[in-house]
Amino acid sequence: MPEVFLGLGANLENPVMQLRWCVQTLAQDPDIEIQRISSLYRTTPLGCEEPQPDYYNAVVSITTEKSPKVLLKLSLGLEAEIGRERAKKNAPRLLDVDLLLYNNEIISEPDLRIPHQEMTKRAFVLVPLAEIAPEVQHPEVKQSIAALLAQIPTQGTYCVAVGPDWAKLNEE
Repeated sequence: MPEVFLGLGANLENPVMQLRWCVQTLAQDPDIEIQRISSLYRTTPLGCEEPQPDYYNAVVSITTEKSPKVLLKLSLGLEAEIGRERAKKNAPRLLDVDLLLYNNEIISEPDLRIPHQEMTKRAFVLVPLAEIAPEVQHPEVKQSIAALLAQIPTQGTYCVAVGPDWAKLNEE
């Protein structure tokens, strides 16, 4: 069954609860099995025109038979359900669900790019991804996630909850 890595982020209202809701909603899908959940990280916003709150980020590994296109639609649906509005690039958001990797596939379509085209430059993606899957190879650059992480600065990315327990809805 394909292994998929999803990057999660939020920085508006109650970001931790929104990320928990996202993980729990994914877990309730009968066609998705959550394999691993990273620790929760707080990160300084990058590339923003105006000041905004820090982000909370995590990575979730799932197995599913859902196609990349179906997962993209699911991700956009989760974002919309929680109320995300796509106003402009790098705008603050209630929820962001990025399809980072889908097995070793490389997909380049107008509305879908796998692996995620910016992931190799982003500590807020590579730090949690390296935590749960350091040995996974990036299918385009042919380097492990751990090796990619070693090549970028990580300041501004702080662990705020170690392990996957932050994702439990009954935790605060």
